[in-house]
Amino acid sequence: MAKIVFINPPFTKYGGLKGHGGKSIPLNLCYLVAYVRQKLPQHEYKLLDAEAENMTYEQIENLMEKEKPDVVGITSSNSSI
Repeated sequence: MAKIVFINPPFTKYGGLKGHGGKSIPLNLCYLVAYVRQKLPQHEYKLLDAEAENMTYEQIENLMEKEKPDVVGITSSNSSI
């Protein structure tokens, strides 16, 4: 069994973008988790919406060190790129 975490990162490092458009539900990750959970139910899945949780990158890093996932998937929006 693999532990898989999907992350919607915060906008905190993007100058004037903080708080702009990041509070919507990350449907892309929700759909992906639902699909892989159905196809590969033997694995453990978590979705971390770091923007909604007001997490910093340091907090995310600390959580990943604690959780020790086997796989991490990170999404990004056009505005954050």
